[in-house]
Amino acid sequence: MSVNQKNHASANTDKNCSPISDNNTACPLTKEQFCSLLRIFHNVDSEIEHLYKVTKGALNVRDSIDFYKVIDWLTDVMHDRTNAWIDYFVYELEFGDKWHIGRITDDTGADVPMQTPEQLYEILKENYSHFV
Repeated sequence: MSVNQKNHASANTDKNCSPISDNNTACPLTKEQFCSLLRIFHNVDSEIEHLYKVTKGALNVRDSIDFYKVIDWLTDVMHDRTNAWIDYFVYELEFGDKWHIGRITDDTGADVPMQTPEQLYEILKENYSHFV
């Protein structure tokens, strides 16, 4: 199965990747770890956005720290540089809030949900073994 969305690379899938594996294709983070990190990041991002709005732009924490290094790190750890699903989920789908039916489809035209960190993890897990 390949997953497609407008202006996004196709993704290959493989069901062999699991958080614990002895075939050297183990995902480095469990689903719980990955989802927890994304949820924490989303909460912090929301708080920073709130501070920015309350101060009418006077306080822009994103410019003063390397806030998005977390996403870069996750992208590297999950071998997602080629497909960039994590970036797509965070920046384009705004942590899944902007996903809708028809936004992402596989090669048969079936919808591929990406509304939650869990759904993103499954896509990453399916692709992980192709890049290790």
